[in-house]
Amino acid sequence: MLRTLTVLATLIGFVILSAATVRTSGVPSSVSGSTGDNQSCTSCHTSGTNIGNSINITSNIPTAGYSPNTTYAITITATGSVAKAGFQATFERMLDNSKQGTLTATNTTETIVNGTNWINHKSPIVAGSAGSKSWSFNWRSPVAGLGTIRTFAVVNFSNNDGGSGGDVIVTSNKSFTENTALPITLLSFISKVSEKGVLLSWQTATELNNQYFEIERLTETQTWQTLTRIAGAGNSSLLRSYVYTDDQAPLGTTYYRLKQVDFNGAYTYSKVVTALVSTLHALTVYPTIGEVVSVNLPLELQQATLELYTGDGKLVNTIAANGRSIVPISKETFGTGIYHLRIAGNTAITPQKVILF
Repeated sequence: MLRTLTVLATLIGFVILSAATVRTSGVPSSVSGSTGDNQSCTSCHTSGTNIGNSINITSNIPTAGYSPNTTYAITITATGSVAKAGFQATFERMLDNSKQGTLTATNTTETIVNGTNWINHKSPIVAGSAGSKSWSFNWRSPVAGLGTIRTFAVVNFSNNDGGSGGDVIVTSNKSFTENTALPITLLSFISKVSEKGVLLSWQTATELNNQYFEIERLTETQTWQTLTRIAGAGNSSLLRSYVYTDDQAPLGTTYYRLKQVDFNGAYTYSKVVTALVSTLHALTVYPTIGEVVSVNLPLELQQATLELYTGDGKLVNTIAANGRSIVPISKETFGTGIYHLRIAGNTAITPQKVILF
């Protein structure tokens, strides 16, 4: 018998332990016993007397509650006399019985997402007499404002007699409140190309249970690669600044994101930022001191305009490359002095100091 309790929102977990044969395919959805599904495994199995069988629902959702748009690991464990086992899980909002969140099968050998709103076993599991079996999967919580989430679990313990009668059906439930406090308040996450590579910096105004950050870069195969891990502040209400330089950034447009991970393993992502990395980070000038210095330009800069500034930032003159790979600068043209040479309109390339005498 399924006992239905009412709260603001519902997290439903369902486990089926088949009578003689657990289905390996075609497991029906909507049998979780939730308010929205309005049916459970009793639609196929007849329940007998329960003697020592139990189920337990655990997760890494903190006692403070779940955070919106955050991925959590959910585990359903059945303990008792088990012949073959299977499970199903779904998540609902009690206010309108709508399905919420995103389910992901972390072990695709044993579990499979069923119709996007449910997740269940993929093949029968033999647990043995008076044993136990656990299934784990991920649930990504929905947007903010849905309130308390409750999990229901219904288990059919099999007597393995080849029929659907005499099985033991057990139910359980567990509630999680919504944590309205954000793990971090991220003020900024920016990228800037420098002569040393791509400089990534970010600031937080507050941090709650923040264990660490990871910088991820999108690869050519469209997968995210972790570049580094930087420790967080744990709990903080102070303005904090972080920085990392990617000195192995590939040429062209590069994409980065920030992954923030709590002490309980829950994580969130920042927005994606980009950086345009050219083949040149600094001008090549040889010599840098003399009556005449030569600026060596790669092909992509041979139509650029050079700018010559005094030490106090005053623009002296501009020189068009006009397709040249080598541009001479002499004291006869510009006079003696200490100058800074720049590429017009290109802040990614570091200015070069030259001395004409």
